[in-house]
Amino acid sequence: MVVTDTTATLDLELTGPTPKPAPVVVTFDAAEPQRVELADGTTIFIPAGAMPVSGTVTLRVVPIAALPSQRHASVVAYGYIFLASDERGQPIEANFNQDVIITFPYDEARLQQRGILESRLKPAYFSTTTNEWTFPESFVVDTAADRVTMQIDHFTRFALMGEAGGALMYLPLVIR
Repeated sequence: MVVTDTTATLDLELTGPTPKPAPVVVTFDAAEPQRVELADGTTIFIPAGAMPVSGTVTLRVVPIAALPSQRHASVVAYGYIFLASDERGQPIEANFNQDVIITFPYDEARLQQRGILESRLKPAYFSTTTNEWTFPESFVVDTAADRVTMQIDHFTRFALMGEAGGALMYLPLVIR
């Protein structure tokens, strides 16, 4: 676009398909239970003693839009990086003493727009070992409350994944 008038102004408002909540940083005592709720309704429940350290833990939750893609599954909106560190600032990379519970809400209308069936929703974490999205063994899709809850024993990148539902087509059978 060529602008010849130097006094002209244009106000742009850039929006994405899904606004992300702001990052959250929480510091808590590892011996006490902790519940964190993000602005989009995502919740993390950490039972008392679940973290493999004692003392103060700092949890950083950063919503991210740029995530690795994988065949037959796509990120529903955006994902998160969950980073925990001990009171010395060292990353907590060991598996937890017990599972934490993470709940992702979803918008049913947005799923329908993208052709994703609620029955095909799955929470996933990105495995740095296999370099692909991995689905946890334990999760529940609550279609009445529009949320997916998972249990997991470590922090990494997480996202709610969905697979588009396809229509089943039958071809005519020709017999000679």
